[in-house]
Amino acid sequence: MAFLSTALFSAAETVIKEPSWMWEKLLLHVFNFISNYGWRVVFFTVCLKLLLCPLDIYQRYKARKNQKITEQLKPQMEKLQKQYAGDRNMLAQKQMQLNKQAGVSYFSSCLPAIITMAVMFSLLGALNEVSQYMNFKEYYDMYNVYNEAEAAYAEISSDEATRAALIEQGVVVPGLTDADGNIIEEKVQYAQSEVYDYYQKNKTSFLWIKNIWSPDVPWKKEINDLDKFQSNTGKRFTDAAKSGIDDDTLKKMKRDYSKVMGKLLAEDSNKANGYLILPILSVLFSVATQWLSMRQQKQSGQMNEAMGGGSMKTMMFIMPIMIGFFSLSYTAAFSLYLIVSYAFSLILQLSSNAILLAIDKAEEKKVTTTVMKYGRPDPNDTDKK
Repeated sequence: MAFLSTALFSAAETVIKEPSWMWEKLLLHVFNFISNYGWRVVFFTVCLKLLLCPLDIYQRYKARKNQKITEQLKPQMEKLQKQYAGDRNMLAQKQMQLNKQAGVSYFSSCLPAIITMAVMFSLLGALNEVSQYMNFKEYYDMYNVYNEAEAAYAEISSDEATRAALIEQGVVVPGLTDADGNIIEEKVQYAQSEVYDYYQKNKTSFLWIKNIWSPDVPWKKEINDLDKFQSNTGKRFTDAAKSGIDDDTLKKMKRDYSKVMGKLLAEDSNKANGYLILPILSVLFSVATQWLSMRQQKQSGQMNEAMGGGSMKTMMFIMPIMIGFFSLSYTAAFSLYLIVSYAFSLILQLSSNAILLAIDKAEEKKVTTTVMKYGRPDPNDTDKK
């Protein structure tokens, strides 16, 4: 009966208070030319990574420079390892002092990671805020659809032919009872059907995920009961200043939730929201990114056991656990951001490593050709004037 709701009813103008920070504005308005919110998050993440790309390129340039310096310092490092074999703290101090004198830069490799972490945690808060807002707005719109449809049913049902058509289509079932044996009024059945049609036309799904604003997990359903719904909307159901809706309306919305969402809450149509695909992928991409980063830092001499290698290994285990927790607990939109962000970083890192390897091989070939042609210069030779 979607055609009837389109012809007879329209949702009340939304008065909900929107999130007002930069990330939220970008997602809700600047990128609103992409209607599907999942693809909007993907596009937003790619734009953000392109914006931060110069930092990554700079970090890889400094890492390569550090690596060349480390190769030159290798004999001196081995000497220090023998000299301070029994004193790890002193060894670390001497190694850092030698690296600093030779021009090895530690902060250059940390800066992109610090900025990436800051962006990640700020986006976690922003996407959580957007998800709470979108979940609440979705119910607010359906609440208005329900009330308008219920109010209009008296006029619609006065036409016996129209009522008969609704009965024939199964929109209303005379004498239908709920689980407790109570009669469900025809106007309630009609309004619930209108809400169901409205939801199906406007649902925020993405690929296999039924609701992008809930986690991609099988133990959470597409449509939540009142308690879980409240937890997904933050303080918007209890704080008029937060929601922008007066207290009386909020109380009525809360009281009528099960009635408004009755058809959507039915077990036969309310399936699992997801299948753990995004959380698993986000953890795997996190492990791969950290492993490559740690390997690169080892090669560039910015990490070894004496200089904090153990801490980096610990972080390699802690970060995936933290990422997994966020992916299981918060909106699937954040998991999607993580996967796209990690995938972009991996592609950039692997491609840059391949380019740098090709450059190194070309330089090595050039040196070898020069030696074969002219011979190695005698280090004892001096310029004669």
